[in-house]
Amino acid sequence: MPARYINLIFDAVGVGGDPRFLAVLRVIRLVRVVRVFKISRSFDGMLVLVNTCRRSLSAMVIMFATVGLFALLFGTLIYMAEGGTFEESPDHPPLGQYVRKDGVETPFLSIPAAMYWCVATWTPTQTPPDGHAHGHV
Repeated sequence: MPARYINLIFDAVGVGGDPRFLAVLRVIRLVRVVRVFKISRSFDGMLVLVNTCRRSLSAMVIMFATVGLFALLFGTLIYMAEGGTFEESPDHPPLGQYVRKDGVETPFLSIPAAMYWCVATWTPTQTPPDGHAHGHV
């Protein structure tokens, strides 16, 4: 609703579609964000949060390294298990797609794509790229 009013004001002033004017607005919005970070130095809660992050940095590094290692391991496993046979594209001979034994194309085109699928399947906030809640092993 407020965006409609802002558009009406811009149209009344005569700068509704000018990209330069929108760039100026973006800079003003960015300055407001930076100002919030400057104010946060004086808040005790923000200082506690920063100190907590500093103290737990080694534990977070170990956690992300472990997640990365398991993503690499299981991504490689699912890529190898789903591999199938490689069929070249008739339009572009060096390119192609891996096809399963039942004739369906595999969604895992590379190990990084399989790693992304693994991490997206582990986390409850996002569904895997193919839209299913589980894989096809």
